[in-house]
Amino acid sequence: MPHDPIPHMLQTALQHQQAREFSQAESLYRQVLQKHPDHPDALHLLGIVLHTVGRSDAAVDLFRRAISIRSSDARFHRNLALVLQSQQRFNEAAEAWRRVAELEPRAADAPAQLGALLIKEGRHEQAIEALRRAAALDPNNAGVQSNFGSALALSGRIGDSIEALRRAVDLESTAPQSHHNLAVSLRQVGLVEEAEEHFRAAIRLNPTHGAAGSGLLLTLQYREHDATEVFAEHKAWARRNTSSVPPAPAHRNDRDPMRRLRVGYVSADLRQHSVGFFIEPLLAAHDAAAVEVFCYSGVDHPDETTRRIERQVHHWRTTQSLSDEHLAHLIRQDAIDILVDLSGHTAGHRLLAFARKPAPIQLTYLGYPDTTGLTQIDYRITDVFADPSVDAETLVRLPRCAWCYRPYEAAPRTTASAFHSNGHITFGSFNTLAKLSPTVVDLWTQLLRRLSSSRLVLKSSGLEDFSTRARFLSLFTRHHIDPARITLLGKSNSLHDHLESYNQIDIAVDSYPYHGTTSTCEALWMGVPVITLAGDCHVSRVGVSLNTAVGLPELIADSPERYIEIALDLAHDTRRLSSLRASLRDRMKESALTDAPALARAVEHTYRRIWTQWCGADA
Repeated sequence: MPHDPIPHMLQTALQHQQAREFSQAESLYRQVLQKHPDHPDALHLLGIVLHTVGRSDAAVDLFRRAISIRSSDARFHRNLALVLQSQQRFNEAAEAWRRVAELEPRAADAPAQLGALLIKEGRHEQAIEALRRAAALDPNNAGVQSNFGSALALSGRIGDSIEALRRAVDLESTAPQSHHNLAVSLRQVGLVEEAEEHFRAAIRLNPTHGAAGSGLLLTLQYREHDATEVFAEHKAWARRNTSSVPPAPAHRNDRDPMRRLRVGYVSADLRQHSVGFFIEPLLAAHDAAAVEVFCYSGVDHPDETTRRIERQVHHWRTTQSLSDEHLAHLIRQDAIDILVDLSGHTAGHRLLAFARKPAPIQLTYLGYPDTTGLTQIDYRITDVFADPSVDAETLVRLPRCAWCYRPYEAAPRTTASAFHSNGHITFGSFNTLAKLSPTVVDLWTQLLRRLSSSRLVLKSSGLEDFSTRARFLSLFTRHHIDPARITLLGKSNSLHDHLESYNQIDIAVDSYPYHGTTSTCEALWMGVPVITLAGDCHVSRVGVSLNTAVGLPELIADSPERYIEIALDLAHDTRRLSSLRASLRDRMKESALTDAPALARAVEHTYRRIWTQWCGADA
């Protein structure tokens, strides 16, 4: 009986493969396939080699051929899934992992990988189920616990999220990503100091963990820190994360000061999001003869706002799958003259693309209330009310409000003031829980004591969680405020329902030190005046700009005492409250806060001025 050479050829090829002698391995696998074109092991192993040397499309074809011959081999499906993931073909990868899970029900990696993919796809409930199975199969896997916690947080189950993420940190205290994920969830429920601790832990473990560093910088905005200290932290982030970025080549943009400008806007929030609400009016009102608009969108799950914005601009680039280097290259290819960051240090930012200086002039605007820390960003757009501090970027101060609000078209009608129906004044804050600092809670406590018949409504994502609700109620009960006077509302099912909730309150009391922005505009649109306490940095001066824009500077307090006095005076003047309820929406329509053409002209004038300066600089 003749000797079969195929097993020996496969063994020799595998030895070459393990020695990273890929050309020799490929040659032998192909010799086997010449003799046996449907040999599943040769197809599979050749696929691994081709993926390793960067020929992933061919590898996928080989894995699929192997599977068509021997569909019961979990190895084939597993490697197919991994290659599809590397190509960001997440739907196909998820199907492959599901097949692995069917074939190997005791293998934890399949539901773990599937859960991570489902998070990327925004299918959070399915991700939770997959990761719960993975955690049951491998209960001491910190990475699984960390992803499980993230999926729970994204689905709104923040208390369960924190529990899972604490377990992840306990299992592996040296994993920076677990500290980062825990910090994000802690901040969401207002545990700002503890969140700061875990962001710092992540940075100690990995100094170039850019997301943790940015998370820390955003978290510092919620605390009453010294501005000099916060500025130094931003510069430290830039040093840690951009030291390996190569110097930018010279820009060859046409230095004609009067030509049509190519302006790019970069954001992951061009959707139903605060940034989307405020940038859309500007984009829609740009003068097409003066500005050619490009949007670099990192939106993972586009919605109607995304689609509406896309229709209003000249060029739309989908960028979430691009590396920072590739994004910067794309921007250079588009010959952008002025590039605008709309994120700062918020989630999904592309500051490391800006660090590569792909455009000759770079600005930051709208999405973040402070410097980026990057010297490669030249300017920050603000207004004459909001920024007394010095930043890494040169401040560009618009003459009127730097924000233009796009009201929700289907917003509910305003009703009569709440006190008419319930017989007492109701104060309210719909700001994120991280903004509810000890300082402002103390102010609200004093306010409730001074007006003993009044009530307070707090509404924010995170207040669906029982332990979070109990903790916030305790902030008031420890100051002898009856918990029956405090109403806690969680996230609404729709934006319409959210806005309808403003009809439950008479006076909005702004947070401090981090003012509301979207929440303030929403309140004003629903006829609810907003009392704000002015501070000395951007986060605590946004309310100054917004109230000034609608002609209500008398609602701006310059001290905590004055904040309480203004709120009490307005609470006692029910006739004025009723008048404001009836007139605020029309007042907004006629104000700078909704005057998109005026904002667009002011921004375009700014672009033209700084472009002209650049054109006159030495080439």
